[in-house]
Amino acid sequence: MQAVHIRLHAEEWVKLLIGNMKDREIFVILIIVAYLARLLLIPFYILTPYIPHDFYVYVGPGKCMAEGKFPRYDCASWFAEKTDRPSVYGPLFSSLMMVWYSIFGDYDFVMLKVLVSVFDVLNVLLMYMIGRNFFSKKKSFFIALLYCFSFIVLYNSAVLGNDEVIAMAFVLSAVYFLMKGKFKLSALSWAASIMFKTVGIIIFPAICYYVYRRYGIKKGLIYFVFSTVFFLLIALPFYLAGGLNGAVYHIIGSPTALQGSSEPYSSTMSFYNIFRYVTNKNINSLAVPLMAVSYIATLAIILLKKLKNPEMEFFRNAALLWIVILAFGSLLVGTYVYYFFPFLIIFLGFGIKKDVLITKQFATGAFLIFISLLVYSVVYREGLVEYSFTDRILLLLAMALAPLGAYNLFHSFGANYRILWSVIILATIMSVEVYAAPLLVFPLKSISGMIDTNKFTAINELYGDHIQGRTDVFLAYGIFYGGSAVLLWICLCSLYYTLLKERKIYTEG
Repeated sequence: MQAVHIRLHAEEWVKLLIGNMKDREIFVILIIVAYLARLLLIPFYILTPYIPHDFYVYVGPGKCMAEGKFPRYDCASWFAEKTDRPSVYGPLFSSLMMVWYSIFGDYDFVMLKVLVSVFDVLNVLLMYMIGRNFFSKKKSFFIALLYCFSFIVLYNSAVLGNDEVIAMAFVLSAVYFLMKGKFKLSALSWAASIMFKTVGIIIFPAICYYVYRRYGIKKGLIYFVFSTVFFLLIALPFYLAGGLNGAVYHIIGSPTALQGSSEPYSSTMSFYNIFRYVTNKNINSLAVPLMAVSYIATLAIILLKKLKNPEMEFFRNAALLWIVILAFGSLLVGTYVYYFFPFLIIFLGFGIKKDVLITKQFATGAFLIFISLLVYSVVYREGLVEYSFTDRILLLLAMALAPLGAYNLFHSFGANYRILWSVIILATIMSVEVYAAPLLVFPLKSISGMIDTNKFTAINELYGDHIQGRTDVFLAYGIFYGGSAVLLWICLCSLYYTLLKERKIYTEG
């Protein structure tokens, strides 16, 4: 009884404290808490040369621009194969990397994560600011902290320093201004997000449809025109510098990127690649048409499945569009669920009845997620690394703590969402631990002896140096790579269905 009394007292204290604060005071708390959480993780997962290969590709375009060149692959000295292809990352991202490269040099992975984490702290504030359009201070504070301490967010920012976090800052800025009815600023932010990473274009139909639903077709067309004009104006200098082909490639990437590599060597998760690894038959040509059909079908469903609240409908629609691209495209990557995560939790926030949710269960979830990421960051290295038995035990522990933490963190949402999100996080951490294959701590030889590794040509191309003909390693990698992809695909489809059938109080009659 005493423990219950203390817990309730703490919750009431948080409720009273946040309720009496001004927004700018809450901003200070969020900045301190968010950056401290990231600062504690930033120093880890750094052991040259076993750091993410994307780091070098990030710095390369910045190096190009610092040397006065249009950003291309062949500018980066760490590429063994020289090529004159433009960088696949957005031109504004390359410009940002130019400044960063000029200050910190080639290999400072710590400072990259510091930079990304600064943008992620901004994302935490934007989540609060967006929430304040619909929710109380206390609920908005909860939504911001939920974003702040989620596994998928901290992994992308403080552990890997991924560019998705920077692009998301502009996407969320566009959403914030959109909710305020400031179309020019929203359109400018959206156009800028495309120039950091093109994924923001996926939710553009949801944005335009929201403007139409809330303000009418005239305003919807105005928003479309503003967005197009701002995009072209931002792209113009890069067109002048790199020509049409260079600028188009630099902005939208390779035309084959959506359908994946045609070569056997490709670690991209998707059910197309899982089929290829099992059968040695390449069906990646189906990725683009299936993705296009599923995306168009989702747009049609969105028009039919209207919600009473246009704002809530927008966040649902944005999440659906990103989910369907992940599920039916060739980039079924666990870390990319980050794209729809902010929209998902704001959508779910509309259904929360309580006014304060910073509970002991929430704190436990955040703690477990932090420990999971800390263990992972200290132990795991990208590449062909020898792991000890203790290393694998620790990585297995990290794998167990991450979904358990996610389940506790999502304590305020329905059981379906808690379970689905927890399994999504399980699939994500399995996929990023695949080279370590923690399952090797178990005696797998007795159940893997019937496997003929020679039959799996594509897998041997991808993981041959790691597997070395061992059936137990093959089985462990298969579960962590193929098993996680199957889990993730099932959960994404289930989440898509669950969002669409959400009818309790929201669907128009």
